[in-house]
This record gives sequence, C-alpha cells and structure tokens, in this order.
Amino acid sequence: MSALTHVAVSALDSLRAHPLRTSLSMLGIVMGAASLAAVLALGDGAEQFARSQVEREGMNLVVVQPVTDDVFDGLRVPRQSFPVFQPDDVAKVEAVTGEMGSVVLQMEGTGLMPDAGRTRGVRIRAIFASRPEGTLPLAVGRTLSTEELRDGRPSVVVSSRLYDVAASHATGGIVATLILGSSPHTIVGRLTPFPGERELLAIVPFGDAERAMVPSPTVRPRTMIVRVGDVEDVPRVKQAIETAVAQRADWRGQVAVEATGARRLDQIARSFLVFKMLMGAFTAISLLVGGIGITNVLLASMLERTREIGIRKAVGARYRDVLLQFLVESVSITTVGALAGATLGMAGAVAVTAFIRARTDVPMFAALTWQTAAISAGAAVVIGIAAGTYPAMRAARLTPLDAIQRE
Repeated sequence: MSALTHVAVSALDSLRAHPLRTSLSMLGIVMGAASLAAVLALGDGAEQFARSQVEREGMNLVVVQPVTDDVFDGLRVPRQSFPVFQPDDVAKVEAVTGEMGSVVLQMEGTGLMPDAGRTRGVRIRAIFASRPEGTLPLAVGRTLSTEELRDGRPSVVVSSRLYDVAASHATGGIVATLILGSSPHTIVGRLTPFPGERELLAIVPFGDAERAMVPSPTVRPRTMIVRVGDVEDVPRVKQAIETAVAQRADWRGQVAVEATGARRLDQIARSFLVFKMLMGAFTAISLLVGGIGITNVLLASMLERTREIGIRKAVGARYRDVLLQFLVESVSITTVGALAGATLGMAGAVAVTAFIRARTDVPMFAALTWQTAAISAGAAVVIGIAAGTYPAMRAARLTPLDAIQRE
C-alpha cells in the first residue's frame, strides 16, 4: 500500500469512526451547495426562457421606428411630432434591402370583441407588405393576401388563443368570422401556438386599422420590420438602411434603426449574469458557514487525537503525511456534501419551476447543466480545502514531545 493510499484510508477510517460528527459537519456544506445549485439552475432556466421568447420573435429582424421621445436628465419627454410611415415607404426601404430582406409596415392598437355577453380586449396589429408570403407563422389557413392588404379588406389572422376564445361559444366549436369594433372580419388563418400563450391577438390589413381599433386621440407610431433572409446579413442591411435614413431630410435624426434580436440577447445575457453573480455571492455565505463548521470539527478532532498523532510522528510519519490526512478528511466531507447539496438544490429548482408553471402558465424550466453541478461542487471543495488547511497544519506541526505533554 502506497503512503498516499495509507493516508487516505486512515482519514476515511477516522470519519467512519464518528458518523454523527461527520454528518453534522457536512450539513452546512450540503445546504450551501444546495442553495448555490438552486440559484444557478433557476437563473439559467429563466435566461433560457427569456432567450426563447426573443428567438421566437426572430433573430434576423431589423426594426425601423420613429423616435417618439427624448431623454433629459433621466426623464423621457414626448416629441410633439415624429415621422408617420406610409405604405409607400415600404417600397423605398425594400429598394435599399433588395433581395436580402422583406419589409412589413405595422401599427399596433387595441380593439374590442363581443364574447357571449361580455366584451374582450384584443391587441390589434395592422400590417402592410408588398410580399406578404412567409411574414406570419401559420398553423392553419393562409396569410393575408396582397389584395387584402392593398384594399384594406376586413380579413383577419388570429392567434390560437383568440380563436379558442371565439370558438368556445360557437356552434360546433368552429368560427369563421370575428367582430372587431362594429365590423365582421373573415378569419383566413391562425397563428402557430406557443407555450405560455395568453394574449388575444388579431392581425388585420393596414387599411382596416381604423375599423378594427378603438379610436386614439393621438397618432399611433408606426414601425417597419425588416426580416433578413440570412442572419449574417443583418449588419449589412442595418448599415444600408441607416445610410438611407441619413439621406432623407425628413427622417434624419427622427428615425432609429436597430437590430433588436442581437441587442436584446446581449442585454438578457448581461442581466442574468449580474443576477447569478449577486445571488451566488449571497448563497456562498452559507458555504463559508459550513467551512467554519468543518474547521471547528477538525480542530476538536486534532485535540482528541493528539496521542495518535504523536505516536505516528514517533514511528516515522512525516509532516506532509499528517497534513494530507486532515486535508483528505476535510475534502471528503465537502465533496460528499457538495454532491448531495447539488442534487438537492437541482431537485428544489425543479419543484420551484413546476410551481411557477402551475400558477402562472409561464413555460419556465430549471436548467440542469453540468456547469451548475461543477460550480456548486467545485466551490464546496475549495471551501473544504481552505477550511481544513489550518487544522491540518496545526496537527502536522505537533511533535511526539508535544503530544506526550498535552496527553
């Protein structure tokens, strides 16, 4: 048996000889590692949910929108006037993007829909596109045609949630028309559903907006969404549009061009990184408390085993042999505690996200990654080494004479 193996066996035998003390000293590490693992798993899960929401809207989008307010001393001040895009502007932007992207002009507002004696609020999105094919993710039916968009016909594409609400009171569960405002609209398509969908959304032709929406006392801002065919072309398309905007006197300084997908993903990543670092720092305190507990236990163990250490030194044990034995004991306690804590923390994160889904219908899941387990276990092991170093050094410095005198 090698010297290192003998040291490890001696350390494990010492731990097994005092199971209650070993378990209690491990408890602090278990709780600390569980807290850290739960925080990281919940943070990763929330970040994945936020990312999925952004990616569902599209990573290949460039948004052209009017600047409707200014910021002075941290306060947003609305502008008295801003550019109001017209369908003709779609063709001008498409001339800049060429075949790299398709342009959709849209305006959003609120509409009202009668539903079995009650009134429901519906988000209305009015759109115009010269090439409407592929602009909407459809599950059933078709998109709004070029003729419907051009003439402003009362046709509508509805979200799955809105269709379910409208069909719940229809004969046979099938509905073909929808009353928005005071006008019936023919349903031509249904959007693809997604987890956690709760909004009632209706998409109508741009020319039909005034009939479908509740009248607004002010001009509603209009936005142009440029869907780029290839994500790699997004920077080039954005630059081309910015150049075109700068060349128009009525748009210069009045219109903003943003690649929203990449920017929002970067904001999400930075926000959740700060969140995980802050919460990780708070939960690491419990690991430090567990480490202090291990230090106390090992110091008490050293005093109890003074005679044993003296005898081992007298028969030839070296400084590093005693040092390694106490470090192995400390690392063994923290390693087992970290693994148990990481498992407990991830199980807790799964239970928490299940409760969130049940109460809010938000499709959030705990992210059980190897990085989370590695960070939790690694942090606990580092704490264990730090906690065991001082007792190990004190034990290793004992001489046979010191051991006899203390005994």
